Amino acid sequence: MNEPNHMGEGRVMRTETAIACALRIGVWVSATLIAFGLVLSWIVPHPTGFAPEDLSYILTQGTPEPAPVPHTFPQFALGLSILDPGTVIALGLLVLISLPMIRVGLAFILFVLERDYVYIAISLFVFAALISGLLLGKAL
Repeated sequence: MNEPNHMGEGRVMRTETAIACALRIGVWVSATLIAFGLVLSWIVPHPTGFAPEDLSYILTQGTPEPAPVPHTFPQFALGLSILDPGTVIALGLLVLISLPMIRVGLAFILFVLERDYVYIAISLFVFAALISGLLLGKAL
């Protein structure tokens, strides 16, 4: 009664499983990077980190200026090379934010392998919308 109507359903199930696996791995990588960055912020002395003895300074003078967030690949590379906690956390957030684009890209590749031209066109349209949103958001 619930038997597949054609052989394509097994392929669809494998596609959905591959995409779900990629998303699951991406979320775990992101969470691990963010947690590692938080642990680093407590362990590694950092100019913007706060120690308990800094409480009187914070109460009287306010908080110091935060460290700049990396915006370019060289800044990320430098921050990661010195294990800057803020850079590690920012990388984890970048991985999390990029997951929708990774999902659409993986779906596109799988649709190309299946030669499903309608979904190839839809994936390209969605990917173009994501890229244009990224570029327009950067320009604003």
